[in-house]
Amino acid sequence: MKKRDEIKNEQIVRIEEVNRQENQGLVYSSGNLGLSGIPEGVDKKKRVQPIINERQNRVVENQKEALMMTKAKLAIFILFIMSLLLALTLAGCAAETPAVEPEAPVVETETPEEEPEPAELSFEATEYINAEYGFSVQYPAEWEANPITEPSTIVLYAVAESAVPLIFVNVEEAATFEDALDGAVAAADGSGVDIKSQQDTSLAGGISATRAVFKFKHPAAPLALDAIAVSTNKDGKWVTVTVATLGMLAKFDQELFSEIAHTLQFE
Repeated sequence: MKKRDEIKNEQIVRIEEVNRQENQGLVYSSGNLGLSGIPEGVDKKKRVQPIINERQNRVVENQKEALMMTKAKLAIFILFIMSLLLALTLAGCAAETPAVEPEAPVVETETPEEEPEPAELSFEATEYINAEYGFSVQYPAEWEANPITEPSTIVLYAVAESAVPLIFVNVEEAATFEDALDGAVAAADGSGVDIKSQQDTSLAGGISATRAVFKFKHPAAPLALDAIAVSTNKDGKWVTVTVATLGMLAKFDQELFSEIAHTLQFE
């Protein structure tokens, strides 16, 4: 009886030693579990298996807890690294972004317009200058100016070799362009002014004028003459340049006649 109690006590001591070694991470075996002291005939596996299972469960749980702790620490470390990289990236972008300076207001300056140079004439010209009224006009060089012998508002009368085309310049006071045109034709012994078209135009230096295409009768011509007139009011007097022709003798060159009439310019 005494021997059994001693064996039992010895087995308890050995089990406690196994527990201590297990807590210290030692590998256990049937020897250090005290199985060698169990008498023959006793099922050692049944006696020790519950203890082994319990110890294994504790080891597995400890390993799981250690793994979870490792994963948590790793996640915290990764989060810290990502935050650090993000902060460095933002700081780099802020340093590289240049400061936007406000744009200076654009001050628009007007470039003074240059007056266009007078276009070259399409014909060789003779220039007539009137110092009294301060203007000049040009006409084809082959046309011959007729002297004005009688008092008249006509200041220039020139004709081609065949008597047409012709040009005459009239200066007189008038209320309107129509009145000035009638007066110019009458001063050249014409009548029956029939205006076909009329429009505003401009002369050299931007002087406003009026241009008209019209017909009129003359006692020396069997048919009405075709004409273009350009007229402007200068200092209360209308200066009217008329270029005309008789179609049966010389064609009505409207472009040329208009070019001649527009050579009127003032000092």
